[in-house]
Amino acid sequence: MGRLAHLLKNWENHSPEKVLIDTVKICFRNGIKFEYQNWNSYFSNGSLKNTEIRLEEDSKNDEKQGFLLSIQGVDIELIELGQDKAFDYLIPNKNLCSLAYIEPVWQENLELIFLFIYEYLNINRDDYFWFEGEDILSWESIQNFKKDGFESFLKVVGIPEGP
Repeated sequence: MGRLAHLLKNWENHSPEKVLIDTVKICFRNGIKFEYQNWNSYFSNGSLKNTEIRLEEDSKNDEKQGFLLSIQGVDIELIELGQDKAFDYLIPNKNLCSLAYIEPVWQENLELIFLFIYEYLNINRDDYFWFEGEDILSWESIQNFKKDGFESFLKVVGIPEGP
């Protein structure tokens, strides 16, 4: 199984609908196919608990290297248990939570993931991405990778080849 890449953001500023809208904008602007099935789940108060979008490249050789973006709602019970402090070791005192994640993350789909992360952080500069077991990526760091080239990004994230 590939690793996950987590979208980390302050839970107080999180809107699952905005993440969904930003994702559609990114896909539209970059020629990325997406599939949204409207398979949503909800908390007992009616707020969104989870939804998923599949993103895929439209390659000429018909091999699609896509990924699933799972967008989470804010679970207040987990916040009350201190989950908003779970990523303080990465970025202290930002109340970051994993509120969306990308799976699977393999070398084969990493270029598409890189493009998505770059475009997402360009829109949402206070958010972060974290590849499990690796460093956290901010807007500033992803800009440096863009400038230095995709290969520099590939070396740092250390993602295994797919199955």
